[in-house]
Amino acid sequence: AASKLTGSYYVVDKNNIIRDKLSETDPADSWFYSLLKEKGDMFYNVDYNKTLGITNFWFDCKIFNSRGEALGFAGLAVNLDTSIEKMKSSIPSMNSWLGFIDSNNEFLISSKGDMEGKKVTDITGKSLPIEDFSGLEYYIDKDLGKVIIAKKQIEGLPYYIVLASPINEFIPPMLSILRLPIIWSAAILLIVI
Repeated sequence: AASKLTGSYYVVDKNNIIRDKLSETDPADSWFYSLLKEKGDMFYNVDYNKTLGITNFWFDCKIFNSRGEALGFAGLAVNLDTSIEKMKSSIPSMNSWLGFIDSNNEFLISSKGDMEGKKVTDITGKSLPIEDFSGLEYYIDKDLGKVIIAKKQIEGLPYYIVLASPINEFIPPMLSILRLPIIWSAAILLIVI
């Protein structure tokens, strides 16, 4: 909860209720003052909470007095720090990355710690669509070669999940494919003999 009347916000950490002051001059509190001015009564955002020291996905509901004036917010937070750890453990290969981005293509969280706050194009440069595969793009990395990018919007929200994977980590080199019949022929020959 965050209140314009008290100038405070309150968060619950396990069994403790923690109170902290809001400040119009603190950039970390700008969400509160900007959302008070916004039309609408339901908001969501990703924010690092300085009091708890964690990154959360917030669902905030604006609270009004009987005259229709905004008093503050009541909210629910989902801890994204555990999601970040799950992202890191679920990438398909060593050089792949997974990101959670906003509608401006800016990373909110990622499987690599140095992407937050950057735009996707800051990492990929120019990407090109892959013919006959809607929603897939690729870019060329100087060290990894061609990297495939898949981007999917989270239904009903202005957020996306992006996965980038170097193609050479998924398509075996032609020489190794050509060697397979020789290996299988040799194995069968050994079994027969």
